Amino acid sequence: MLKARWFKVINDLFGNKTRTLLIVLSMSVGLFALGIILSARTILSEGLAESFAEINPSSGTVRTIELFDEDFLESVRSMKEIQDADARRNISARVQTKSGEWKNLTIFVVADYDNIRVNRVASESGAWPPPEHEILIERAALPVIEAQVGDMGPDQIPQRCRAQGPHRRGGIRSRPTARAN
Repeated sequence: MLKARWFKVINDLFGNKTRTLLIVLSMSVGLFALGIILSARTILSEGLAESFAEINPSSGTVRTIELFDEDFLESVRSMKEIQDADARRNISARVQTKSGEWKNLTIFVVADYDNIRVNRVASESGAWPPPEHEILIERAALPVIEAQVGDMGPDQIPQRCRAQGPHRRGGIRSRPTARAN
């Protein structure tokens, strides 16, 4: 003979078959959704980690007031604690959007696009490396500055330049070649 508790469970399950079916379906859908979410998380985590590693991200930045030469860069590269180093110049500029609003722009100058050692960038469209007087713009910055690929840059940028194409950087957060805010 069944105990009263099990009698109630069996009676509830088979007493209202529609409700039991709906509960089983709801639980199945929930477990399926949980499986999909966990699978997507795993795929994204692995993809982001690989993408971030591809750019060889820097773990530090040294800013100087005065420009330094290749000898200084080589001395930094020769330190045993340093895996690799690269030199870049930052230029602050302002750009006027098509709607007339002014946005700050940070331009990261890369001397040799074929020999980027850390914080690598890759062009999503257009020529690589970008020709002279053309600039790579972070893909997320294009709508911010209301620009399209091929637009001419404003006169406020030290050299008038054309937007060569969006670029991408691996990982979650990274500094673009040109960033608008």
